[in-house]
Amino acid sequence: MVFVPPNLTPDSVTGRIATWTEEQVVARFRGGERLPGSPMPWRAGRMTDDDLRAIYRYLRTVPAVEHDPGPSLRREDAEPGDG
Repeated sequence: MVFVPPNLTPDSVTGRIATWTEEQVVARFRGGERLPGSPMPWRAGRMTDDDLRAIYRYLRTVPAVEHDPGPSLRREDAEPGDG
């Protein structure tokens, strides 16, 4: 299986960050791993809440790009729309 990162731009259609509040992003990082083996550092190590808020605020400034990468976890040989 392959982990596929979501669209983190603020695109209103396909951007993950567009639908989350700053508080939701901080809570999500503090919530830990949801998919076993995820390469994402969900516990955020030594990051403070202020660090996580800064990342969120930066991502909100990135130009929006409409791009749906498909499911977060898929077979290695699957195309983006295959699931």
